[in-house]
Order: sequence, then C-alpha cells, then structure tokens
Amino acid sequence: MSIPACITSFLFCFACIAFNAAAIRDDEANQGQLHAVSSQIGEAAQLPDSFGPVDFLDAGKALDSLDAAFESNPTPSLLLVEFSAFSCAHSRRAASTVRNIVEGNPSSNIKLVTIAKGEFYFPGLAKERKNTFDLQFLHSWIARNSIKHAVAMDSADNAASKAWGVRAWPTYVLVKPGKPYVAHYIHTGGNNLQRLLQEVQSLTQIEVTLPPNAVSTNVEIFLGKLQRLKNLGPGGCNDVLQACEDQPEGDALTFGMPLPEKGKYTVYGTDWCPHTRTVRLMLEKKGVPFDFVEWDKYGGKAKAVEILKFFKDDKIHDMQPLIFDTNTTFLGGRPQLWAKDGFYEIEPGVYMTQDIKYEKNGNNADVWYASKEYSVEDTSWGLGNHRLTAVKDVAEFHVNAELTGGPGFTAYALCSPQLIKDCNKFDPPYCGYEDSWLSLDPQQQHKQTVDFPGWHYLRHFDSGIISDFTFYFPKGMLCYALLLSSADKDLDAGW
Repeated sequence: MSIPACITSFLFCFACIAFNAAAIRDDEANQGQLHAVSSQIGEAAQLPDSFGPVDFLDAGKALDSLDAAFESNPTPSLLLVEFSAFSCAHSRRAASTVRNIVEGNPSSNIKLVTIAKGEFYFPGLAKERKNTFDLQFLHSWIARNSIKHAVAMDSADNAASKAWGVRAWPTYVLVKPGKPYVAHYIHTGGNNLQRLLQEVQSLTQIEVTLPPNAVSTNVEIFLGKLQRLKNLGPGGCNDVLQACEDQPEGDALTFGMPLPEKGKYTVYGTDWCPHTRTVRLMLEKKGVPFDFVEWDKYGGKAKAVEILKFFKDDKIHDMQPLIFDTNTTFLGGRPQLWAKDGFYEIEPGVYMTQDIKYEKNGNNADVWYASKEYSVEDTSWGLGNHRLTAVKDVAEFHVNAELTGGPGFTAYALCSPQLIKDCNKFDPPYCGYEDSWLSLDPQQQHKQTVDFPGWHYLRHFDSGIISDFTFYFPKGMLCYALLLSSADKDLDAGW
C-alpha cells in the first residue's frame, strides 16, 4: 500500500524542517555567536520585571525584582545577569572570567547576578529544595571559590531561564537602569567574551581588561537515564559556541528517527534498559536482521512513541523495548518476542549495567560502568534517574576515547559524598559505607577523598587517545558525569 499524499507531504515537510534547522544551527555555530533569547525577547526588547521563580542561596542578597537590583547600594551602573550551568565546563570557565572582571573593576559599579540552571532536581528525591543535589553543588562552589555576588537557583523546570528566553548556558544579559527594562546586549557561550566586555565598556564608559579568548574542547559524558540525553542527538555541549544547549524544539522525525522497514525487525529503546539489551542479544543469537533505534538520539521516549503511534499503531504503549516484526507490524516487548517460536530457549547471558557511547564534534568516547552483572533472571540494578550508584562494594568505571583539539586532556568526575541521609533509611541500608573516595588503583591502596560535592580531578592525558582508563569508587557513591577537557587545569577555576 502506498503512503497517502498527505503523509508524504507531511514527511517531506519534516525533512525540510530538519534540514533548515541544521543549516541554521551550523551557521550560528560558525559565527560563534548565538542569541539564545526567543523571538518575544530580543536585543533592546522588554525584559521581565523580575528574575522569576528563583531561590537565592544567601537570603541577605535576595532580589525579588530588577527594581531591587538597581536600588542596592552603591547604585549599579549596569546589571549583568548570568545564566549558568554548574555541570557545563564552558559555563563554569566563563563564569570565572566574568566574575574576575567585575570584582577587578569595583569602580564600574557593575552588579552581577547569577541564575543557576536546575539540572539534578528530580521528583521524589527530596520534598524540600534545600536538599536537592543542585543546591549541594552550588553551595560547595560558592564556598570553595569565595563567591561574593548574588547567586540564585532556578526552579526545577528552569522557569526563570524560559521567561528570559534562555536556551543555552552560559548566557549573559546586560541591563541598564530605567524602565521598561530592556536587554541592551545578549551574549551566549564562553566564546569571544571580549565582545561581551566591549559592550560592558561601551555601556559603563569604564575601561576593563579584556582576557584572551581561550578555546577548549570539552567532552562531557552524563550518567543516568535522564542526564544521558545530553550525550546523544541535538543539544548538549557545543564546543564552537562554548555553551551547553537545551534540546531544540522538534519531534523525533525532525531529528531524523527512522521508521520500521520491511524485511527486518526494528527495536526501539535505550542501551541502558536491561530488557532492551536482552531483546537485542536474542535477535543477535537468533541471527535475524534487525535495526536498533536508540530513541534518546531523537529526543527521547515520549517523542519517539508519539511518532510511532501516529504512523504505525495508536495502541503502542510507552514501555521499552518496542519491537516491530519483519512486516513492520507492532509486535510488543520482550515477552511477545519470547513467545515466538525459536526465541524462548535463547539464553542471552550476562551483561553490564551501562555502556555509553559518545559521538559528537569529531570526538568519540566509549564509557562502560560495572556495578553488578545482570542476567535475564536478575534485571534489577543500580542505575537511577539522575546518577549511577554502585551496588558492588567497589564499582569500576572504564573509559576509551579518541579526542581532537588537544594536545592533552584532563579527566574530572562530578561526584557527591555518600549518605545524604541516614544510612538506615536507604533501601537496602548502606551502613558501613560512609567513606567517599575515588581511586585509580585497582587495589584501592591510594585513594582521593571526596569530601565536597563537585568536580574532582582524576588524571591528565598527554594526548586525546585514551585506552581503558579505569577508576574506582565505593558502594553508595554518587557520580553524575565525566569530563574530558583540553583546557589547562591551572587556568581553570570553579572546580
């Protein structure tokens, strides 16, 4: 049966949108300058009268409006609003540079306010925001870097960033006194900060020292079911812009997700799901042709299911994996495949907790994590929505990478000390595992104590070729991301 004309037109339209969106993104990246403010808030356009639903970490520096910011003493000549993301190396590096410029030029009366992106806040982790991991990271960063200006935490859905039209971090907005408040200049990314500071000079009429434009490659590999979306598909780390971007608008077809094809099975899901991996191993051992579609590359499960329901079968559920047979008919999930002749007797064997493959901007990394081995009969595991938590007494983390933009790279791990609550309140209890450490030694004779939430130095590599680099950490330890950065560690700040 041929595809109806309306569907053909629909598909063609999506292809055009995807092509045009990619062309626009490439053009913006090549310019090294992106205005991440949406159409309703552009340069010299009116801004909200407040910072939005944010929580200032120091109540004494809280600002309920832009009026309050300009009424502080001394009266600011310029308000510099920084939208920052703690997990983003580009954002932290730019924040350090801008902060030093503001603090180094006190006569300019520039007021710096930082709005931190909510990244690790998830429903069910804590009832009170003061207990979220985002705030732990921010408080640690402020204390270790002697941050003096006002810092606020955005809401869990980043409502303040959305209200100001921010889609990439860092973004800087320059605001002069006087209503209605307008954005006199908007700068996105850590690239070409000289341009931002030239605007600061122009608006304040005070000369500031311009730093050299530092360019670095940062491969950030995020762990856990939700954060790993930054590793795949559109969005994530942009080394040209030197910013961390939100996923652009669009559906799974816009991002290029393939539909099932006749003559082979098609499996939709994620590589972290044990049921999906079981199905893939069964198909491999059976020797039948199949495609595996990692839907996180195309915007995630919700976007993939929406398209599959529209084009294939509106009865498709949102569990994974989703399997289509060789006639492109929806088969179901793992139980339905097992029910087919010749599949039930196949024993896929054991497999590891998670294998993450990163392929962006000419950089490739393969990270696999072993907290426990799982069989078909034992599919529970220690992979959470926001992190990887060790199940074994000692977990191991393996890294292989081929990176460009060196010559050398430094590895950091974003980890938090154990036991954010009483050890008896964990299920199962984690008592006896109160020590937090990272180690490069298989015998753990030499350990680096993890006594604060944040980025922790692992080691430096002289080139971008990294072969089976392994580090270890103990049961209950929380690790969120791995960073491989070409920037000079001695010049970095905010770790």
